[in-house]
Formats: sequence, C-alpha cells, structure tokens
Amino acid sequence: MLQKHAVPVPAPLYLNEQGTLLGMPGMVTSFVTGKQVMRAPDVLGYAREMARVLVQIHAIPIGTAEKEFLPDANPENLWLRKKGVIPDYMINSPDGLFVWEAIERLLPLQQPVPPTFVHTDYWIGQLLWEQGRINAVLDWEEAGYGDPAYDLAYGRMVLWIDEGAAAADELLKVYAAEVGHPVVNLPFWEYAATPRVMHQPTWEVEVRQKLRDFIADVRVRSGL
Repeated sequence: MLQKHAVPVPAPLYLNEQGTLLGMPGMVTSFVTGKQVMRAPDVLGYAREMARVLVQIHAIPIGTAEKEFLPDANPENLWLRKKGVIPDYMINSPDGLFVWEAIERLLPLQQPVPPTFVHTDYWIGQLLWEQGRINAVLDWEEAGYGDPAYDLAYGRMVLWIDEGAAAADELLKVYAAEVGHPVVNLPFWEYAATPRVMHQPTWEVEVRQKLRDFIADVRVRSGL
C-alpha cells in the first residue's frame, strides 16, 4: 500500500508469518541505500524533507478495507490513559501532572478529522537519508489510521529536543503549506506525545529542560 502511493519504503520480499525462521513473525525487505541521521547537518532542510514525506504518508486514503487490517491509532496514542489514573512516571516528571490534566481537559474538545494513514513513531531516526533526501521510512509496526496531527506532534517534539524550536516550527510550516490548511488538534497531540519521553527516565533526565521548554510552548498555543 505504501509503495502504491509512492511513499519511500523498502520493498517487501518475504513474509514468515508463523515465525519458524526467527522465532517470531518476520519480514525480509529489499536493501535501501542511505544512512540514519540523528543530528541533521542542514536542520531546516531536513525538517522540510520530513514534512514533504509525511504529507505523502497522510495522503493515503483510509476506507473500510484498510480499517479491517490497520489498528485505530488514536486510542493507541493515548496509551497513558488505559489504567484511568496518572502513571507514576508522569507524577515523577516536573510537568507530568499538568500534561495529564491538559490531556483530560482537551480530549472532549477535539475537532473531528478524517482519519489518515499514520506512522505513529515518525522522527528523524526512523529515516534513511541520502544527500538530504529521505530514501526510506522505517519501523512500521505501530502504523494505523487516525488523526494525522499525532505524527506531526511527535516529530515536532523530537526535533525541538534535538535541534531546537526553529526546526520544529519549519516542519509544521511546510506541512501545513503542503496540505493547504491549518493542522487542528495539534496542541492536544503534542501533550499526548510528551509521556513517551517521561516513560523513559534516562531520556527524560537527559532532555528535561528542553522537554519543559517544549511543553511551555504548547501551553501558550493551547491557551491553558
């Protein structure tokens, strides 16, 4: 499906669904040239390329047939709420309680949007790069259908932490220009993305101030 819609991905060659070869289900794909880049040499250029490819992913139509084999990503991306109480890792994070309350306040206010194909873990480290272009998007096991703003929210958060606010803002600006309309529900999904950092104590401590700066920016834009 991804190849049909010109999304740069490896070609699937062999599926071992029963896991007899690896001890778990596995797939062999074609080799793709390129390198993982954790820190971009051209920050704004890489952000623009990420936006362009994300628009391609979100342009894949979702109908009844696709919903039969893809999970609904919206509840999956709110995994932190599954137990109905704030998790300990959010309590232990400086802004965790605020984020939890912000998600609860904004959840019933979300605008309905047509679901699109979503990656749900879209950030610079999931991409193979060659001469500033994306040769392949990797790591599709969490893909589903849902609000496209989540992919943008998570990508922006990681760019903000790793490269700064200008890169995160460039991703949003180019994406919105490409799709031709403002991105609704973005602050809500940006709040929902932050527990992925809080859930990993080592990462959270390492980037704590940058994460707090990102949350402060979301807070201004969300009006909370």
